[in-house]
Amino acid sequence: MIAAPFTLDALRERWTARRDELRRLHALVDGATLCDELLGELDRLAEDQAGELLSVRRAAIESGYSADHLGRLLREGKLANAGRANAPRIRRGDLP
Repeated sequence: MIAAPFTLDALRERWTARRDELRRLHALVDGATLCDELLGELDRLAEDQAGELLSVRRAAIESGYSADHLGRLLREGKLANAGRANAPRIRRGDLP
């Protein structure tokens, strides 16, 4: 298993190295098994990114909603505050 943090750059580097090794060895592989492994790692990356905590300002940039609107959703309880009362954070996976 790959140690966290798991990033897109790390995934690209890992699969580039695997490709180069398979090419060097002239390896024949089961394509479906190879795809399953890559898809599993992509799923893990998506899960890791969904759990990232963002400031309201950063969440506004990434979601396209204003910081004021996101703050209102937090106050109304329509969006979970993953931080503290005076330092709210929004999980990337919870962004509208």
